[in-house]
Amino acid sequence: MRIKLNDRAENAFLLKLKRDLDSFYNGLLEIRKISYKKSFVDFIIINNNNSKVLYIELKSLNKDKPTDGKHIINKHKMRMVREHYNNCIIVWQYDTDYYYYKYNDEIFNYETKEILDQQVLLIPVNDTTKGFNNFIDSILLNLIIKD
Repeated sequence: MRIKLNDRAENAFLLKLKRDLDSFYNGLLEIRKISYKKSFVDFIIINNNNSKVLYIELKSLNKDKPTDGKHIINKHKMRMVREHYNNCIIVWQYDTDYYYYKYNDEIFNYETKEILDQQVLLIPVNDTTKGFNNFIDSILLNLIIKD
């Protein structure tokens, strides 16, 4: 199954992300959209003080809530995240609602389903965290070393 982000959705997300993170750490965090078309993630955030890196995979969906209380994500994509990106958060955007999941290998324990000849993982909404502000907090916890 291929869920394609349009540039408009990615760019709007990127602007919102930059605005919110800059309000905490102006200039400390560098946020970039990954333009390489074969990349398995959409964004990279770098802490310029300690070189910590976080990757973001965005699933922007044209509906207002998850179907059947579950988010979907391509299983192959998650295999590639495991292999190539060691610190990643998956974000599902439904209209103005955001849910996120900090990648870990337990993601492969979830139910799978075939959609359009692709294996997808079905992530229960209850196993994700809701809210853009919570997502921002998670980014900061992953990238900032506290004294």
